[in-house]
Amino acid sequence: MLSLSSLPWTGENRGTLLIGLDDRPPLAKDVYLQRYDTYGPSGRGERASTQLDEARWYDRLRSANTLTITLAGSDLDPVTFDLTRLFGTPLQDDIDNCAES
Repeated sequence: MLSLSSLPWTGENRGTLLIGLDDRPPLAKDVYLQRYDTYGPSGRGERASTQLDEARWYDRLRSANTLTITLAGSDLDPVTFDLTRLFGTPLQDDIDNCAES
């Protein structure tokens, strides 16, 4: 499951994520956004989170070097993650074959 948080809360409980892997065109994924409160030096704020729980994302992320996420319609800059070491754990073969056992 891929959890995303600190997204801007726009008052809508639905949103569209644009998910780019490497240099491929981004995929549009409609998601449910859950609002939560934040607290800091400037006071109380509102942010949103979502989860991508579809098994198909694992294989896509596993084969990519970068992941770029944009919340469509927001003023946030796209966020890019380096995935090159994410799947390099000593137990990676066991994790990849977990569903088979």
